[in-house]
Amino acid sequence: MGGANKAPRLDKFDIVAKDVQTVEYKVTKTAGENGKIDGPDKVEAGTDATFTITPDEGYTVKDVKVNGTSVGAVTTYTVKNVSADVAIEATFAAEDFKYTEENPFEFPSKKDEIKTLEAEYATELINSNDTDSDPNWPLEIKAEDWASNGKYVNCLAFKDYIKYAYTATPGTYEVTMTYRSGSDVNKLAWSEKDGNVAEGQTVVANTNENGALQVKTTTFELEVKKDGAGMLIFTAPDTGKGPQIDKLEIKKISETEPEKVDKSELNKVIKEAEEKDLNAYEDGAEKDAFKAALDEAKKVAGNEKVTQQEVDNAKTTLQTAMDALVEKAPVTPEAVDKSALKEYYDKCTASYKEAAYTAESWKAFETALNAAKETAADKDAAQTEVDNALNVLNAAVAKLEKVKDPNQQQPVQPQPEQTKPDKTTPQTGDRTNAALLFGCAVLSGAGVFFAYRRRRTIK
Repeated sequence: MGGANKAPRLDKFDIVAKDVQTVEYKVTKTAGENGKIDGPDKVEAGTDATFTITPDEGYTVKDVKVNGTSVGAVTTYTVKNVSADVAIEATFAAEDFKYTEENPFEFPSKKDEIKTLEAEYATELINSNDTDSDPNWPLEIKAEDWASNGKYVNCLAFKDYIKYAYTATPGTYEVTMTYRSGSDVNKLAWSEKDGNVAEGQTVVANTNENGALQVKTTTFELEVKKDGAGMLIFTAPDTGKGPQIDKLEIKKISETEPEKVDKSELNKVIKEAEEKDLNAYEDGAEKDAFKAALDEAKKVAGNEKVTQQEVDNAKTTLQTAMDALVEKAPVTPEAVDKSALKEYYDKCTASYKEAAYTAESWKAFETALNAAKETAADKDAAQTEVDNALNVLNAAVAKLEKVKDPNQQQPVQPQPEQTKPDKTTPQTGDRTNAALLFGCAVLSGAGVFFAYRRRRTIK
């Protein structure tokens, strides 16, 4: 202060809030079926918020997400120094839950998204009893408080396998594994049953400190090469052992450009295969294999998620099956003799005239004659058809009936043969009538002869 007035000597100020507005943030708690989340509904800015996740009896915590990020299957979680709204979500599973091909673990689909794979949810544990493994150290799921969900996979040895059914999109994933290990040589190796995940392995650091195993994390990268479902497999890569595994926090760090797949050659082979007349090939294993290969090739051609290798394999398999088809032996055509039919047809056309026969009998004869002509001209006619046409024509000839003249007795022609004609001109008429006529002629001649002798006696 100016002039004679002076300021006091200052030590401190005690400031008491009388009407100060604090900032509060909203908390959203979402608990799935078979469990609950306890904790505040509002949190003051700068303070911590602690939540308790409790499963129902017979169930366990499957996963907890805070603001969309998985923090694992924890039963408590604290959000420190809150500076924004908080969203916490918990899902629960039966105590014997495990991932299956029908209900697989889903890898994160977006870049920087994290999902937690709890080790104890393995689809299958395969424990080796081989002597170069460790049959006295069985692979198992064990319960201890240090694990995030109270359980972990213990005693992973050479030839032991931990399997997880999963679905994923192609890309590179950063995996942070929570574990314990009591050896300097422990390792962890991974692969996928169909090669859809690049094989790899990592050395796991020893976490034994002063005789006590500590909980540590280690990070490695995992490359998924193919979109879709698969079976992720972990093992100890050699005669050493693997770590005790609590959980795997999986984060997608990069996308993989979809592979450009060329199906043009496959489609060409499919088209060629579809044009095959399978009636020309022998039945058997070769034809069955061809049909199966064609069906599979069509499935591959219609699948938008296949790799170029799968397309090439389908093409090769189909081409190989098509080349293996066994053609049927050519059928030797039946030797057909039409000479008798043609000869008889020619004799009939030369010997019979329509005017000499009744309309009804001629109509039947003409039908048989035309049929014989067509059969003789048919290059595909079988021998039975030729023989039948000849027999039908022969029968029609036998039934030809001449036109009768009331003023003149008509000579009777001999009847044709009933089966096959001979080399003479075919005849018509009744043999009985011919015999009668012949008898009359004989009697008439005898009468003339006796009349002549009587005249000579009178003279």
